[in-house]
Amino acid sequence: LRQTSLLAAAAVLHLAVCAGISQSECQYSDWRAVGYEDGSLGRPAHDFGTYRKRCADHGVTPDFGAYQQGREAGLIEYCQESRGFQEGSAGRSYASVCPADSEVKFLYGYHDGRTLHELESGLRSTNRRLRNHEGRIKQIDFELAEKTNALIGVTTTREERLRLVVLATQLAEERSTLKSEISDLLAQREVLQAQLATARQELLTKR
Repeated sequence: LRQTSLLAAAAVLHLAVCAGISQSECQYSDWRAVGYEDGSLGRPAHDFGTYRKRCADHGVTPDFGAYQQGREAGLIEYCQESRGFQEGSAGRSYASVCPADSEVKFLYGYHDGRTLHELESGLRSTNRRLRNHEGRIKQIDFELAEKTNALIGVTTTREERLRLVVLATQLAEERSTLKSEISDLLAQREVLQAQLATARQELLTKR
């Protein structure tokens, strides 16, 4: 319970950094808890420089010893293979904060997670492009139907018909290009789905 309250206080301080730290926060914050929070989230050590600079405005010097002690404890929690996988699969960056003796196992998980993230992101992007292309084709079909009706309209002038023919030709060319791209995207999606299935199977075997 005490640790929870300390971490809550640390979180409040982190929020305060964005808008400036008050004098009371500089004086009474548990700097070990702040350090633990930074370490457990994989934040770089130079974050302390921000606290020191903000608190200097209030004539207060944060306790670096307590901060560093807490940060080292937080890094023990952060620098685990399972956490590396979690960070990588979420697409978060790694700030090279883990000590050498734990970095290897962290990166082992991180690279696996990052591979999974990139494949999933690629698949989402491909699906999004497919939806956009298909939506645009539906819009083009509607516009072509409108222009076809206008072309055969009895009140349409010769000049208007010529303009409609040009627009219809452009739309038809765009539609053809989109159809070709959809074919490529479907093939790309198939490859990504296969790669993702393989990656997930390999991860299940590893873990």
